[in-house]
Amino acid sequence: MKLKTIKEMTAVVAFCTACLKLIREGIKFFNTIKTRFPKKEKEVQPSQQSSRNVKSITLNDIFRWNKGQSAASHQRGLFALGELHVICAQTGMGKSIFAVEMGLAMAGGKESEPYAIVKSILGDKWDATKQRVEYLDGENGEDELYERYGRGDVNYPDTFTVVPSGEISSIDDLEKYIRQRAEESKYREDRTIIIDHPGCYDGSDNPHRMQKFYKSLKSIIVNYRQGGHYLTVFVLSFVNTDKPWKPVYSEDIIGTKELKNIAHTIVALCPCRKGGEYRFLKVVKSRSGEKNEEVPVLKISKEGGLFLHFVGRMNEKDVLPLPVKSRKTPVTSPDLEQDIFEVTGTSVASSESVLQDEKPETVEEVTGFAVEPDKRKKVTPGKLQRMKQMYKEGLKQGEIAKALGLCRKTVNKYLQCINREEPQCNLLPLSC
Repeated sequence: MKLKTIKEMTAVVAFCTACLKLIREGIKFFNTIKTRFPKKEKEVQPSQQSSRNVKSITLNDIFRWNKGQSAASHQRGLFALGELHVICAQTGMGKSIFAVEMGLAMAGGKESEPYAIVKSILGDKWDATKQRVEYLDGENGEDELYERYGRGDVNYPDTFTVVPSGEISSIDDLEKYIRQRAEESKYREDRTIIIDHPGCYDGSDNPHRMQKFYKSLKSIIVNYRQGGHYLTVFVLSFVNTDKPWKPVYSEDIIGTKELKNIAHTIVALCPCRKGGEYRFLKVVKSRSGEKNEEVPVLKISKEGGLFLHFVGRMNEKDVLPLPVKSRKTPVTSPDLEQDIFEVTGTSVASSESVLQDEKPETVEEVTGFAVEPDKRKKVTPGKLQRMKQMYKEGLKQGEIAKALGLCRKTVNKYLQCINREEPQCNLLPLSC
């Protein structure tokens, strides 16, 4: 029995020894495989990656940095430097004309004629340093630019450059180009870029892409300030044209809401009651509080290039076009500058008070309801000029009186004066 037990124990030991050897060999083989084929680490999603490039700075550092950039010298008024702005209008209202006018003013500096023209329109609170301006023309083309600005003997500043239509084809390429330009000059100079207009580029019909595009523009503008200078961007856009006699609001602007939310200033060029050559400029949005009930009235002139010139200021409700259905008598469109000078001897530069005296043609035209004429209503120089125009067009005295809200006897008196070609009529009404 003892011999048998010893043999069994020896067999168990041998078996265990073989098992241990097999386990050691298996571990060795596994380690060899692990060395040759290392385990692939689990890929970390972008949202889980550590933000190693994001830096936090103190509020005092922000104040010191901005003070060092002489930010105080740049009032954040209308069209503030280093912001994104929008110029919008119906088709054919002249948003490209006004954009080029703005660009030439900034490129030419305070001594240039375009700067004086824009200054008269925007007022004392607008200011801009002389800088390089790049006009990204996606719509007009070189031939149209020549027709507008090349026929006069005018020497435009070389700091105003143009990327002709067709050079950039897509929104992706447009974004890359602007980013490249910003990186090249953010440590050297202030710069302005005018985009006329984003809808000309492939990809602009994708709302999600345009939302990303405008966010990228804002990011580029903010990043530019790290170089100690300002990048200002103007974007041209359109407004709904269904009801041109209604005031324009931000919700009327066509396109993504991202543009309206990001923009520092939005202005709209609107059709004017005074006629086809006239516009008025409305501040639709301004983070600097520049909105005003009175709007600048502008007139298109081809002298020395196609520009919008300041005529005067009026209340918006007095220059909005009248609904066609409410007009009982044709509304004429006399030349306001000639009207002001011939009737009163006042120049365009001092026309503001004359324009403010102008009223809507009649209550009947505005509301569609007939009213009794005001028997003591004053005949303003503007009404006298319209009276002349209506008479030349063959309207009868009663029709003229009804259209202007005057009594017939007063109209008769002034028409006799006009027929006798007297140089100046007494601007007082007669009792009817």
